[in-house]
Order: sequence, then structure tokens, then C-alpha cells
Amino acid sequence: MPRQQGQESLIDIVNGPFDTDPPRPDIEEKDLRRGNLIFDRYTYLSYFPFANPNPQSEDFRRLRQRIRVRVVVTWKEKVGHGKYRTLSYDLSTVVHNEKYNPKPALTRLREGL
Repeated sequence: MPRQQGQESLIDIVNGPFDTDPPRPDIEEKDLRRGNLIFDRYTYLSYFPFANPNPQSEDFRRLRQRIRVRVVVTWKEKVGHGKYRTLSYDLSTVVHNEKYNPKPALTRLREGL
């Protein structure tokens, strides 16, 4: 039966969309070329702060409001005749539902002042 818009797959809820150990890239792009440079880009997605919250938890919906996006880029740089060194760059950020307030205690504190 096809999923309607806004419905979640049961497998996504039970296993989590990021259920791998050790983590493997959700998006893998290899042998990308820019001039003489060849690089690989790996993108990892997970919920934050817990990669796969327990569906039985009463906080399950709340724990799925933030997603961590991590991108790792590796490339080889020529350092001599036939010699290369491998370099990498790792970038990570968290995105969340704009309607989600992760600091309700701070809001209550302001109201009490």
C-alpha cells in the first residue's frame, strides 16, 4: 500500500532511518573531480542527540525533532613525484523543526522574572 503524504513508514519508525553500527554514509559520492583534484564526499544523517531513539519511549516524537548532518570530504594532494597525502575536512551541524523549542526551561525562567 503506498504511503500518503505525511505518513511515516513503519520500518523507519521501528528501526530508525539511520540504524547502522558502525555508521555508514547515507550519501556517498566518490571520485568527484575539480581540476587536478579528485575527492570523495560522505554524508551522514542521524537524529540528535540520540541517533536512533527508542520507539517505545514516551519522548519518541520529541527526540526526532533534531537531525545531525555530518559531511566528510577527503582528497589526495600531490606532495612530490608520485607521492600524495590524504587530507580530510569534517563539517557537522544540527537542523531542527522550527516549531520545536529545545529549551522550555529557559522560557519558564524568563516568564518568572
